[in-house]
Formats: sequence, C-alpha cells, structure tokens
Amino acid sequence: VHAAGVVYRDLHPGNVLIAREPLRASIFDFDQAQVSPEFYAALTERWATPPEERPEPKHEKRLQNMDYASPEVRAGAAFSAASDVYALGLLLYRLLTGKRPFPVSGGEPTPARRVCPACPRGLEGLLLAMLNPRPDRRPELARILTTLEDEQEDLAAELAELTEGESSDEPDDDAGPPA
Repeated sequence: VHAAGVVYRDLHPGNVLIAREPLRASIFDFDQAQVSPEFYAALTERWATPPEERPEPKHEKRLQNMDYASPEVRAGAAFSAASDVYALGLLLYRLLTGKRPFPVSGGEPTPARRVCPACPRGLEGLLLAMLNPRPDRRPELARILTTLEDEQEDLAAELAELTEGESSDEPDDDAGPPA
C-alpha cells in the first residue's frame, strides 16, 4: 500500500487475514488509511473524494493511543510509512513469540531469541530494526520483504537438512521391528 501512496495507520492482528492455501496474508479495513494526493490523482474513477476534502470519520479511533502506534505517533507526530513498519514489527514479533517485545508504555525490546530460541538471527535483527524508536532508522518495506524471503529460504534449507538426517536414521526394513 505504501507504493500506491497509502499509509495504512491501523495495523494490528484484527485487521489481518491469513490464508493457509496458498499461504498469504492480507490487510483489510482501510477506514483509517491516509491516501496521498498522488494516489488520488492516479485514480481513473472519480467517485473518490480528494484527500484534502475527506471529512474525518465521525467515529475515528484515537489512533495515537492504539496498542500498535509507534513512539513518534504517540508523541503527536504524523503517521508515515515508518509508523506502519513499526506496527508490522510489533505484529510479526507477536506472531513469532506470542508476546509483546516490551510493555505498551515502551522500553527496550526483548530480543526474540530470548523468548523463541528457534528464531533465526536475521529475523531477530530485522524485528529489532523495525521496532527502532527512531523512524529514520527503521527499514523500508522493500528491505523487510527481501530479508523475510532470505530467512524463508534459509529455514527451508535447514528443514530439508533435518528431514534428510531423519530419513537416514530410519531403520532398515530387513532389521525387523524396533526393540
């Protein structure tokens, strides 16, 4: 959505759908999304209201106080692609570990490997970068995607090695039943 000129602003587990076959995640509920003038200009349909004329929703959430809001947003700064990256980092951390990296009030994140020892080091480093309190130090989505793809390849190779090792440990059929 960032490449299309949209800042999502409301990323949390309730706004993500995960399909199993094929494995895929999708976000929905764009009520709080912020569209850029470039996004609006690229629309071929003119039913959309220009960004500068969009009324604030009557029941707009106080997004600055939301659980997944970045530190700069909580401090009153505008939402940005970097604040979406922060929310994605929180979401991925919780999916991996089942826990928050730190209390809602903030603090230093707990490295994911302390909670989930099987977490690959590259993924742990990526999560820590995404949760950086400084938005200018958070990675862009292209780097996040590349790192996740690399980690997925490494995990697939590791899994292949494990299954090869297990298959070589299997007893021969001629040896009879195990004791």
